[in-house]
Amino acid sequence: MLLNLLINVLLTVIGFGPLLLSWMKDHSFSHISAGTMITLIVAILLLLAYTLATIIPTISISYRRMIDTGLSPWWFSLFVLEVITNFTGEYATGLVENISLVVNLVLLVVLIVIFALPTNKFNKQSAK
Repeated sequence: MLLNLLINVLLTVIGFGPLLLSWMKDHSFSHISAGTMITLIVAILLLLAYTLATIIPTISISYRRMIDTGLSPWWFSLFVLEVITNFTGEYATGLVENISLVVNLVLLVVLIVIFALPTNKFNKQSAK
């Protein structure tokens, strides 16, 4: 999961770094070079391909981690809700956007705590 995060951050920095630097020069996107746009498009395509390639393993390892902590499989609905609020926050406006972003942040903190819980070796569900 750490490697997955590092690859996502690296592709994001490579893709959006030149665009951000270009904007910082004159606070405008009107003078963006062709090289910056090509870098941005390639990085977005690589990020999209990487995300599509790792989405199922990420979901399965998140589910497995929750089961390993001894929690009910229903706790995985927090992960699904976090994904939904993440997309809602991106595409909503106004009060819905603000509420969605706060709920997303709270869910993200809860999920980090859950994923950091120690493994329950004598889990009743894993004995089945």
